[in-house]
Amino acid sequence: MGTGYRKRRELRSMKKAIITLSVIGVLIVAVAAFAHGGYGNRAFTGRGCDEYGSKQMRGTGYSIGPGYGHMWRSGTDGLPRSGPGHHLNQRSNIPSEMVAKMKEIEKLHLQMRMEFIEESPDREKLMELHNRIQDLRREMADWYFRESLERIANKPAKVQ
Repeated sequence: MGTGYRKRRELRSMKKAIITLSVIGVLIVAVAAFAHGGYGNRAFTGRGCDEYGSKQMRGTGYSIGPGYGHMWRSGTDGLPRSGPGHHLNQRSNIPSEMVAKMKEIEKLHLQMRMEFIEESPDREKLMELHNRIQDLRREMADWYFRESLERIANKPAKVQ
């Protein structure tokens, strides 16, 4: 056998080695991406969990924590995102009665959590707490809606 055959065989084995190494490299990248997870909500594990557990494990309308993410907050209202009533800066125009309602909702949530961990929770007390929380949220939403209407009324007209 000549040297031409040997060169072709070496070239073929080198191509196989390159293909094998590239497949191994792609697998390493895929495994690393899978192990990293992602930035979205990942059901019961991963980055979708906060300090109170998965967001899917909570019932609708209630969070396990101290009531983050109330319905009347928006991205442009200027409130800090550290929870209701916490660390409100002096520039915000939230009346003290609304802050008191936020703190009362926190307390009611805590009472509700304590009632749920009892061996036999009192359904009437839970319904009473739930209704009180809903009433406070409704009052806060009404206040926020009225404030939004006033902001719209005080906004200068656009000149075209």
